[in-house]
Amino acid sequence: MALVKAISFDWAKAGEGGITVSGAAFSTTQKRTGTHALRLWSNSVPFYQNGQIPFPELSEFYVQFGFYLDTNVQGTVEFLRWRKGTTTLGGLKLNGARKLEIWTGNFASLVATAADPLPLNNWCVVELHVKIADAGGITLRQDFIEQAVFTGDTKPGTDTGADVIWIGNAWNSGGYVYIDDFIIHDTTGAVNNSWPRGAKCYLIKPNSDGAVLQWTPTPIGAHYAAVDEVPPSAADYLQTILADKVDELGLEDLPAEALSVKGVVLQAWAFKGSAISPTQVELGLKLGGMDYLGGDLALGTSEGWVGKVWNQHPGGGSFSINDINNAQLLLKSRV
Repeated sequence: MALVKAISFDWAKAGEGGITVSGAAFSTTQKRTGTHALRLWSNSVPFYQNGQIPFPELSEFYVQFGFYLDTNVQGTVEFLRWRKGTTTLGGLKLNGARKLEIWTGNFASLVATAADPLPLNNWCVVELHVKIADAGGITLRQDFIEQAVFTGDTKPGTDTGADVIWIGNAWNSGGYVYIDDFIIHDTTGAVNNSWPRGAKCYLIKPNSDGAVLQWTPTPIGAHYAAVDEVPPSAADYLQTILADKVDELGLEDLPAEALSVKGVVLQAWAFKGSAISPTQVELGLKLGGMDYLGGDLALGTSEGWVGKVWNQHPGGGSFSINDINNAQLLLKSRV
């Protein structure tokens, strides 16, 4: 699996990557990359706004996120948790010196504190390596510099893995926290199996119609224009009542600053009209004139996010900038 989650927040809508939010907003004021970041605000109510990001259960994983803080912290407050369901296995607190603290259990034991404070009014990259075991460990890095290490028991109960990352703003300063470029790696595979090292997430939207257009746009017109808006809306869309129908859509280029491609997440907001076929969708890319499809994705009866992760080129090797800048998105209806 390797690359488990890559969330840009550029869709400006809850649901991307499975994330659920409570009161949080998507901001264009501060963003590390792309067009939006997740914004968390707090007042006198602890955890006034938060986001929860589910993932397949892992006993060892790496987490990265861009972090921006615009107000000093009052006291020491909870900020991030890794959980199995609703059970907190460990987490981070932010203290009054703006230093992250590593805690085990349901914030039962403080086991390490970062050497350096987080910056104020400036983006930084926070990375965690968590191994949940009796002889496990947690390592914290900030802007690629190791800040704190704990080697010891990170399994407070019987749970041997986590499946949710929770991020919230608990300080009652009325200030904002911004989160961007959220990535989770596991330790499998040949790539993306260690520290993300500041990788950036970009949303590349459809911007032209391809040669094969078998879906129907509403309203009638360019197919890509029905699915290129941010945030996604139900006012315009593509639809088909038949299985195995394909639309090919051109895509925007990567930004000029992109130096390499670490992986691709194909994304769609979609739903099925009923239990009658077609009830699934397949996402893919046309690369170098070859069609690569990523497998059937089940749809619900109300709009939701579906995605397919490719760590490497489906034809073999790594993705190149040229691959992505000349790619087309494939949408295929399935039974």
